[in-house]
Amino acid sequence: MPLKEQFIYYFLCGLIRGLGLIPVKTREYLASQIARLWFNLDKRHRSLTMKNLSMVFDKKSKTEIRDLARDVFKQWILVLFELGWGFSLDKRNFGKYADIYGWEHVMAAHKKKKGILFCTGHLGNWEIMIAGFQKMKAPINVVYRPIDFKPFDRFINESRTRLGLKLIPVRNAMEKITKTLADREMIAMLIDQNANYSNGVFVDFMGHEACTSQGMARLALATGASVVPGFMVRDKGRYRMEFLPEIQLIRTGDYMEDIQINTARYNKAVADYSLKYANQWFWLHNRWKTKRFSAWPKQ
Repeated sequence: MPLKEQFIYYFLCGLIRGLGLIPVKTREYLASQIARLWFNLDKRHRSLTMKNLSMVFDKKSKTEIRDLARDVFKQWILVLFELGWGFSLDKRNFGKYADIYGWEHVMAAHKKKKGILFCTGHLGNWEIMIAGFQKMKAPINVVYRPIDFKPFDRFINESRTRLGLKLIPVRNAMEKITKTLADREMIAMLIDQNANYSNGVFVDFMGHEACTSQGMARLALATGASVVPGFMVRDKGRYRMEFLPEIQLIRTGDYMEDIQINTARYNKAVADYSLKYANQWFWLHNRWKTKRFSAWPKQ
């Protein structure tokens, strides 16, 4: 890493760790003030967030949408504070701040000895969920796309791997993923981002058609791995780490139909839980960006 990037990396480490030392009440206040400023200045993300919220919550008034959008900005500022605080979190003190629900679904899937695909999304704070896996002594891997900004990419990767999480770069990942599942480990995949037309399939997401990666469905069909949804959210002053029952794999005999059906089922699980904690989902992302191809121009 070049000297300039090293300097930025160490600055980021100090800044984010410092934010993590701020008491909870002060953290909440600062997050509100920073989010208010961000919301007012960042027209692009403000407009996109409100557009997405208005599309999904079409019965809400403009005032309600605006208030919810502001809260979304605040929740994602809190993630930044929590990144630093998360360095003090491990299996010994995880239970002081968080509760785990539905672990029996993970254990039931593990007994099948096919590996587990952990189906999740950009909701709450995934980063501090890693300490929960460490507490439950569960080996966890994550398929990730490297961040273009190298100093932050290094910081995020080091914060993840310190508790035993193993990283699988998305590029040329299939061989590593297949071996990991064969070893009966768990692989986390965030499936709620927009996909390109060439490698996606269109399924419902929060009541609207969205182009979605086929990766999880293809892996489940190829390996027989269990797909278990799981999330980490803020809930009533604590953190809630919750796993849902395994999503049973559908095989109709038509491979492309199977991809369509199973991808839709996985997305429904993520969408339903995200709507339950709507202020904590990543509405700043252009989830519905890719549209169906049409050879004919609109009239």
